[in-house]
Amino acid sequence: MATLLVFGVTMAVGIGVAVAISAYSMTKIRIGGATYERIVQTKDLVADILPPPLYIIEAYLEATRAAYFETPVADAKKRVAELRKDYDTRRAYWQGSDLDTGIRDKLTEASHAYVAKFWTVFDDKLVPALERKDAAAAKAAYAELTTIYNGHRAVIDQIVTAANALGEKVEADSSSLGRTAIWSVAGVDAALFLLLMIGILAIIRRLVRPIGILGDSLAHLSSGDLTARITQKMPPEYMELRDNLNTAIDKLNAVIGAVKRSARDVTSASTEITTSTTDLSQRTEEQAATLEQTSASMERISSIVKSNADNARRAAESAKTTETVAGRGGDVVGKAIDAMARIEDSSRKIADIIGVIDEIARQTNLLALNAAVEAARAGEAGRGFAVVASEVRSLAQRSSQAAKDIKDLITNSTGQVKDGVELVNRAGASLAEIVSSIKDVTTIVADIASASAEQASGIEQINKALTQMDEVTQQNSALVEENASTAKSLEDQARAMDEQVEFFNVDMGKAAPSERPQARPLRPGSRAVARAA
Repeated sequence: MATLLVFGVTMAVGIGVAVAISAYSMTKIRIGGATYERIVQTKDLVADILPPPLYIIEAYLEATRAAYFETPVADAKKRVAELRKDYDTRRAYWQGSDLDTGIRDKLTEASHAYVAKFWTVFDDKLVPALERKDAAAAKAAYAELTTIYNGHRAVIDQIVTAANALGEKVEADSSSLGRTAIWSVAGVDAALFLLLMIGILAIIRRLVRPIGILGDSLAHLSSGDLTARITQKMPPEYMELRDNLNTAIDKLNAVIGAVKRSARDVTSASTEITTSTTDLSQRTEEQAATLEQTSASMERISSIVKSNADNARRAAESAKTTETVAGRGGDVVGKAIDAMARIEDSSRKIADIIGVIDEIARQTNLLALNAAVEAARAGEAGRGFAVVASEVRSLAQRSSQAAKDIKDLITNSTGQVKDGVELVNRAGASLAEIVSSIKDVTTIVADIASASAEQASGIEQINKALTQMDEVTQQNSALVEENASTAKSLEDQARAMDEQVEFFNVDMGKAAPSERPQARPLRPGSRAVARAA
């Protein structure tokens, strides 16, 4: 594995170096290609058609046309302003470029000195003279612009000569670098090819032999031979694979050996299951017959209990009705007691009123007596008043006598009312005791009815449980028959599996031992509990 890793890293590094050299070379010498030639051709065409912004020949042309009055001053001024803006933009671009220092200084400094003078003379001398229509001043300004332009042209010629020389040098350097890159890439490719051939031969030697050994081991395994192991020494990267394969064969040997023993054990156990299932089937049939008898008896008991429950319910209803009637009688007695109490209270109030009337009659009698005395003292003048007083006294005496008679009657009635109230209270107490007794009877009868209903419900649930137990027993019987059939099928499949695993040649000494669980028959009680669950 370490060798393959070293080989892979070496190949990766070599390829990386080749790619880096190729990329660097392509970056440096990519000028001169077809696309580059087309771009250069297009730029040359534009340079031949349009004047360059850094060469102020077009501005000089506009100044000439304005000086000879071939174009309006305003148009010339506007056009020169546009050309000046383009010039400033391109000059700023070349100032920030990595162009050769000598050429860049001439282009942005030496040439610019003339251009700056050109703009100044144009703006400050030529344009004002033309606007004033001063031909002499305009001619002098134009002559000065011509001198400035010639100086600018001389600097531009020097720049062009230097740029051509620089281009020839760059092309020569590119050609040399291209040849060097080609030979470098060719050398790296040759070294990589040689290294690749050596690596392939080494890999073949390290792979083919181990794979052949593994193939032989797998051939033994496919033929069912689980006793063969790989013992030859192999390269380090295959040692773990060899050990894993040997371990897998050991485990497979143990599993197949255990399967063989388990198949024999299953065959024996299935025979025992068949015998036990037959016995269980007989017991289940007996249990089913017993459940049928028990169910019939419970149905009869259920019928009797239901009848008792109905009778208890009717008795409870009758007791409830009696309780209701007694309760209404108690209410009537209570109301009578209240009425007697109100009568007694009214009698007491009437006696009080009669006492007041009697007192009024007595007072009136005294007043009438005093009036008669005063009338007698008055003599003849008070005789009429004496007669009236005598009549009033007579009426007062009769009123007092009537009030006394009424009072005696009220006193007698009050005593009788008290006796009636006491009798009614006794009757109410007796009815209350009757109602309480009836309530107790009603409660007892209701408890009896409830208990009977619960007994009926419990017996009905018992009947349902017995019915379910009977159904479960029938199902258990069917399951026992199915188990018997399954046990027979299991025995046949165990024998078939034993025949299948006989294909393998197993080292039984290394096979994992299998522990056969001992069959433990169920007790009759436990069988019933299990089936009921």
